[in-house]
Amino acid sequence: MKTFLCVDILYLKKIEEDLINFSGYDRSGWIKEAIQELIDFDGLKKLKASEVLASPPRYKFSRSFPVFMEESCLGTFDLIIKRLKLERKTISRNVLVGESIRRKLEKNKGSKKRNSINHSFPSRGKTTFGIRIDPEILKVIRKIVLEKKQKMQGYTISDWIESAMERFFKNKTEISPFLKHDVNSKIANRISVICSAEVFKKVQHLVDLNKLKNFKFSRNTLVYEMIIQKLIEEKAIPGREFLEESRNILSLF
Repeated sequence: MKTFLCVDILYLKKIEEDLINFSGYDRSGWIKEAIQELIDFDGLKKLKASEVLASPPRYKFSRSFPVFMEESCLGTFDLIIKRLKLERKTISRNVLVGESIRRKLEKNKGSKKRNSINHSFPSRGKTTFGIRIDPEILKVIRKIVLEKKQKMQGYTISDWIESAMERFFKNKTEISPFLKHDVNSKIANRISVICSAEVFKKVQHLVDLNKLKNFKFSRNTLVYEMIIQKLIEEKAIPGREFLEESRNILSLF
């Protein structure tokens, strides 16, 4: 369902900057994931009012922003607000939305720092980046990697994904700038991929070219397409219909 949340424009600006490093979805999807992460945290540790550090959005410096959320997710979020209000009356939905955003920005800042550590060793020629991937697709990749490990000790998921990227460029595969892979942020797994700086540079260059025709095109979309093409080539999945079938099954839970 579509709901409107009051978000401080300073947060919206920071989210836009963050999307440069964590692409694959828009601001609405980013905020939705931030809220889901706070719900997950509350489910594990029960958030306390004293841990909420965000302030209410500034009246003249905020805007009503549309976010698409499942009704059950929004209902759980409101229950958390209701519970926290008993501890501190000033806590509202707007405050907790701000807290969700604040926490996600802090978390992503840490991830960005970890990635920059990898970037600071050019002699190793390696780059690290994140990708969101459907659980069922990741399960298939893990099975392939496990089989390869029996012959190639130390073989990793990153190795397999890098080979998918290399295959794409070797075959000079063409791609539409309007290609879209709707990875559900609610169920997706985020993994780190380590690849050669040379391959990553090619990927980023192709992303930049496609963004000129479609600003929503992302690195996540491109790498995901590379993965799907390799899985189909290796006959690890029957075809693209596997994506929709697996997502439909997961949406039932």
